Amino acid sequence: GFESFKKNSLEQLLINLSNEHLQQQFNNHVFKQELADCATEGVSPPPDLGFKDNSESLVLIDGRGGILDLLEETLSLPKANNGQYVSKVLKQQAEHPRFIASKFS
Repeated sequence: GFESFKKNSLEQLLINLSNEHLQQQFNNHVFKQELADCATEGVSPPPDLGFKDNSESLVLIDGRGGILDLLEETLSLPKANNGQYVSKVLKQQAEHPRFIASKFS
């Protein structure tokens, strides 16, 4: 499942990312399709059909210009380092609604 540790690894990020993609598939298949069907049939959707759409999180992580894209870009540079990567992420994702900057140890 989704796990969060005091210090996460790239491996854990990729595991969580895979889980988020599976959750999005489920949301699209079950919830979004149900809402589309209701709209097509002119029926009000059930009031308790609330769900969390994780699309913004997926774009933040693996979308164009997302944190994985920035990692790949940084790694292609000679003498790239963690500081360069963190600076790019902080600069380019600062306004993203799902991005929360934290202190790095």
